[in-house]
Amino acid sequence: MCRLAEKVRKRNISDRPEDEIGHDIYAYCENSLRSIKTDYAAGQTSRRLTIDTSLVDWPTPDDVNKLVQKSGTIFQYAKVACRIIGERGESPVIRPEKVLEGALAGDLDKM
Repeated sequence: MCRLAEKVRKRNISDRPEDEIGHDIYAYCENSLRSIKTDYAAGQTSRRLTIDTSLVDWPTPDDVNKLVQKSGTIFQYAKVACRIIGERGESPVIRPEKVLEGALAGDLDKM
């Protein structure tokens, strides 16, 4: 009987084509931002606040693309950026621009 470890092939993420990595980062960012939207809206509802109508069409493909472009092929950049965007406080709709400009949590580009 073969062991699973013998069947698993190790592969460095940076060995993959850049467009494939970009697609994975896009999917991660899109899913993360949608989860942030859901969590933020649920928090507003539970506190009986008026729902932020700017969340209706957020995130747009353009919002996700800007984050993916800034991340390049660095998945960790996208992960940290999404974590910062999802922090409690102001609407997540305005946070991506602040992250992209380096206005939140220091300059993420210095990571």
